Amino acid sequence: METWITELTIISITYNNSFELGETISSIKPLLQHGASSIIINGGSRVNISELKGFEKQITLVEEKDEGRYDAINKGIKLVKTNYFMLIHSGDQFISSPKIIDEIINELNSTSSKLFLGNQFIDFQGFRRKHTVTFWYPFMINLGAQPPHLPIIYNSQFAKNQERYSLDYEIISDHLYLKHLFSKKPKYIKSNLYLISMNGGGATSSGIKSFFRVSEEFLSHYGIFKGLIISIARIPFKFFQML
Repeated sequence: METWITELTIISITYNNSFELGETISSIKPLLQHGASSIIINGGSRVNISELKGFEKQITLVEEKDEGRYDAINKGIKLVKTNYFMLIHSGDQFISSPKIIDEIINELNSTSSKLFLGNQFIDFQGFRRKHTVTFWYPFMINLGAQPPHLPIIYNSQFAKNQERYSLDYEIISDHLYLKHLFSKKPKYIKSNLYLISMNGGGATSSGIKSFFRVSEEFLSHYGIFKGLIISIARIPFKFFQML
């Protein structure tokens, strides 16, 4: 049966974490079985997981030193050969189905849309919270509230023609990258579908600790006045995105 999934590449980044990467690859196996491709960027040199067996022709594994997560993402995007891609990093899991992804990519193609925006769950310290696009609109990214970045499916040509992820920041490069993409006013699809279960506790999903770290980078990038406005304004918007 012909499927649009063959037009999708999943980019995953890791640093020698075979266990978490194995969980991620296991979750995308249904997509690989339907012809999707996978690009794994390991900033180390010794990832070894059994889940890769049987999909060698579909998986590109790059193991070399990099300058952090955003350099790894840039490397992955550069290697994409399909018309669409998404990011599912080590430890995060795909929770939808090949049928749903097939329908999404078909709609992206038929409507000439450049981005699909979906929802995700974030699991942290025994709690699961929602991160949604239900009440998200592009103007909100100028106030520090971005759509969930993992459940985004990108048109590869559109994304590759834009600026790369900045290596100047540890956390807010996702924000800066998406802000730039939406400044081009792309046609996009917004959906209430949940595609990803994100493993919390990282730089952007560690509760109050993350808030202060992100705010510090906003202040550094935008200056004290605008940085403070964004840091405060994004609080209510982030609550809306939990609905």
